[in-house]
Amino acid sequence: MKTELLEQENQVKNSVKIKIEFEAEEFVASVNQIVQEMSRSVNIPGFRKGHIPRKVIEMRFGKSSLHSEALEKMLPHAIDQVMADYDLDTVGTPSLNVLNMREGEPLVCEVVFEILPEVELPEFGDIEVEISHPNVTDEMLENVIQDIKRQFSTLNPVERPSGEDDVVSITSMTKGESPQTDDVDLFAPALEQKLRNALLGKSKGDKVFFEKETDAGEKIGYNITVNEVKERILPELAPELYKRVLGIDVETEEVFREKLHALLYTQIERDNLAYASRSAVDAVVARSELEISDNLLNRQIEYLQQRDTANCKNRYNMSLEDYLRGASITLSQYEQQLRVQATQELRRELVLDAVRKKFDIEVEQKDVEEELIRLAPTQGVNIDKLQAAFRKDKNRMNQMTAELRHIKSTQAIMKNIKIKEVDGTVPEAPLSTEPIITESIIEEEAAAPEAAVSGGVE
Repeated sequence: MKTELLEQENQVKNSVKIKIEFEAEEFVASVNQIVQEMSRSVNIPGFRKGHIPRKVIEMRFGKSSLHSEALEKMLPHAIDQVMADYDLDTVGTPSLNVLNMREGEPLVCEVVFEILPEVELPEFGDIEVEISHPNVTDEMLENVIQDIKRQFSTLNPVERPSGEDDVVSITSMTKGESPQTDDVDLFAPALEQKLRNALLGKSKGDKVFFEKETDAGEKIGYNITVNEVKERILPELAPELYKRVLGIDVETEEVFREKLHALLYTQIERDNLAYASRSAVDAVVARSELEISDNLLNRQIEYLQQRDTANCKNRYNMSLEDYLRGASITLSQYEQQLRVQATQELRRELVLDAVRKKFDIEVEQKDVEEELIRLAPTQGVNIDKLQAAFRKDKNRMNQMTAELRHIKSTQAIMKNIKIKEVDGTVPEAPLSTEPIITESIIEEEAAAPEAAVSGGVE
């Protein structure tokens, strides 16, 4: 097999055209192999399997069909060889144009590969990010202690209207559904303010009507009955509580506070590093130069739209169009947002992949094993079971490998840029250094098709 890199007139952005020429003998051998396989597998009256003459097979299926199947059999290995020889990072399926396919002559074809765009990374030494020095104030420590007390508090029924620190037991009913009983913590920050206001000041037996708007814009009314008001009894700071919180014996409040201070310091330090790391990646992405082809962008847009469609079906049992209509989003607005999102995701993925190549970053088996060991306690499963589950699920293993690769790339960026320590604390919602398995416009819950860029970046 011979190959030749061709110059293209009006060359398509991010594509490579390569001429492949198979020797005549190689093509003939492939055709003969197809004929033998068909002779053993097809049923033709009057002929025994494995003894059907080639002429008969040609008459039944056509010579061009045999040639096409022979080429299809030869192409996969040839394409793999071309990709290796020319070091191509390809996206999607290459297109084929056959120039000559006659037995006795070389088989000649042209293959156009869509490749990942070249990324010109910035000078890392020119990038500086700030990282906040951990600062644990007395107020922060006191808030943590109060949260701990609430977490380990007991509830005592009371005969009075509900207050802001109480828990209210309610039964709610909505049209078409069975009654549901819940405990509502009026202090919980995540509680919808409208519901909190509706239940504050209510006593046992009071009835409330509450209307909630879903993510899809649908309004649902609930008839609520207050069953009970429960007062929160906070525990005393004592050795029994210290052990429940820390898992170790601590005798004094002073030592308890010292250990909480150290834990809070570590958490803030980790959050500050995460925020700085994300800022560093964003800076590298913003300063990198690359051009994304329309084909690649459209493929990513299609992937995101398929993901949103699946999420709407699985989460809300409705079509994407119905969801957008309920959320007062026009199709034009959605498509515009999707295009921006797809562009941002592709730029980030391609830049991080360029960083991986620049620093020869690879994910080794020991990296995966260490991550599984870290994950096992958080999943509440035995490490052996978790390892077995990941070995069986190729998609989960590939996703973990990609995440570890991104984490390593982020760490490489942080090692090569300027970092300035400053006083202060990280914003309330620190951004993660873990890779963006990017959020869809509609929150991802369902299994989604493979991302357009993943085949090339892996």
